Amino acid sequence: MLAPLAAAALALAACSKDSPTGVGSQDPSAPVAHDGLAASTAEAEGVSRTKLDKLVADAADQKSEALVVLRNGKIIYESYFGTANEPIYAMSASKSFVSLAYGFMLRDHLLASLDEPVVKYDAVFDDVDPRKANVTIRHLLSQTSGLGPWRASVTGGGNDIEAYADRSPLLFTPGGGWQYSNNGIDLLSALTSKIAGKNLDAYLNEKLFAPLGIPATSWALDKNGIPYGAGELRIRAIDMAKVGQAILDGGMWKRAQVIDPNWITQSEAISSAYEPEYGLLWWRDAAPTTYALTNDLLDQWEGNGIDKSITDKLRAGTGTSFATYAEYQTFVRSMITDADRAAINTVLASGDHVPAVRIASAAPAIGYYFSGWLGQYMYVIPSKHIVAVRMRRAIQADYTSTTETNAFPAFFFDVYQLVP
Repeated sequence: MLAPLAAAALALAACSKDSPTGVGSQDPSAPVAHDGLAASTAEAEGVSRTKLDKLVADAADQKSEALVVLRNGKIIYESYFGTANEPIYAMSASKSFVSLAYGFMLRDHLLASLDEPVVKYDAVFDDVDPRKANVTIRHLLSQTSGLGPWRASVTGGGNDIEAYADRSPLLFTPGGGWQYSNNGIDLLSALTSKIAGKNLDAYLNEKLFAPLGIPATSWALDKNGIPYGAGELRIRAIDMAKVGQAILDGGMWKRAQVIDPNWITQSEAISSAYEPEYGLLWWRDAAPTTYALTNDLLDQWEGNGIDKSITDKLRAGTGTSFATYAEYQTFVRSMITDADRAAINTVLASGDHVPAVRIASAAPAIGYYFSGWLGQYMYVIPSKHIVAVRMRRAIQADYTSTTETNAFPAFFFDVYQLVP
């Protein structure tokens, strides 16, 4: 297919200034211990200075406003590139914190199972689409519920998370596909209020942030005071790194078990057959090995506005996998007209998280990460004992641009190269 299709596929792969003294402007060879984290140097922790310099240079080039690197639980680099060390919107990296909240609810027996149906907590959820009676908490956490990506916060959404989710039909049968769904994750936030007896922000402050010594965080709220879980957490980069370190250490922080290690294992594992690069709202750094055109993908395309006359032509080609994305593109192109291809590319380019391909299989994961729009990243590499966080603030041009800029796609490669 044309370039927009490739771009769509790639898109799947959004403390105060004076404390501590010097952080953000110090010599990176002498980081400062603070916020419960010790400090060391790249050399002392076995990190390549050359590779670290490359990471920092690339981060600066990509307009980064926060970069924190931990090795062996110690700060080896921290910079805010001349900006204040203050909370930044984590964008879709917020979703991974919603996942952690559900781990706490399971651990504390507030939630009996991930397979409990949503209608247990929201009795009218299935009124507009009877298939929604089968949507479970697990479906929402694995992005397989069938809910579309659109949100209550958009024009016409009503700024009411639960009401918007209630009136949203499904794009496909629950468990029958994979669709990145902001709507579904916002709903998980609303359900937290019912399951835990307190809103997501208060619950996470109690269960996660306070035990890690992280100041109370803030979220954008709907008109009922429910946090938008899919992308509106504001958090400092150093605090994101502390969460990553606790995850790397099996949920431990200062000799206390904060996060259930079983939840970490579940969150890092493949959560559905439709997206091997995804866990339970955590991304898996696992390189695709085969690509496929599938009926569930075509169902999803139809739900996002691609005409059935086009998808009908393509259904004859389902069931075949390809070793490269280029081979997949060539195969799809052979079955449709130029006009069909243009129509598909329009939807993929303008739609909200519409996948261009199903990844049929992937290599074993080498790391795990939280990811948000504009390159809000928290990356954990267990084998290398590395945690790295990169963030930047949105500017007005980001909201009007048709392409994502300065999202630092080379971040993961640069971080992986830090340790041989």
